Amino acid sequence: MRDFGFSELDDVSRVAHGLGVEVAALEKAQSALATRNQLSVDWAVQTLYTGGQFKSDWKSQLAKLALTPDYRSLQVGRAEKLHNSAMEMLRTFNMRELRSYLFFFDITVQNGGISTSVRDSYFSWERTHMSLSESDKLAWLLELRLATVNPKYVGDVRARKSALINGQGLVHGQARSFEDEYCVSLGRTVPTL
Repeated sequence: MRDFGFSELDDVSRVAHGLGVEVAALEKAQSALATRNQLSVDWAVQTLYTGGQFKSDWKSQLAKLALTPDYRSLQVGRAEKLHNSAMEMLRTFNMRELRSYLFFFDITVQNGGISTSVRDSYFSWERTHMSLSESDKLAWLLELRLATVNPKYVGDVRARKSALINGQGLVHGQARSFEDEYCVSLGRTVPTL
């Protein structure tokens, strides 16, 4: 499932087909993960809240925890894994622009990644479309990735990724213009390390 880039936003039957596994087996695995997550949520709600309000002693302790070097190291380590995954995709798809890095980072965070079958379909298509811009290639890659997304989330995933590709768009109901907001050209080349 990790190689597939499976996320909660994906359609289980489409992913099962892509993985060559039974839908019931994938649903069972997804249910087990959801149950484990729900147990954590239930514990947090029961332990951290009173009458819908976050308990002040927990709030202050968690705020202190967030400032410790060990906790920050954990956060930086997780961010580094996401960054490395995005950089690997940048290399795999032979792209160089900041927009591509942001697209791949968002794919990693929101969608879990890009499956081998989507990669293969993209590379097959790219052989006859090599002269297209990086933005156009990303747009096609997005369409391929959307094929496994649960139909109820397709609009959200498309809007987020399209805004990154185009540098602007409506994301969660908010108009965004990333080049204006961050004073950076999304077409600039990302340094490779």
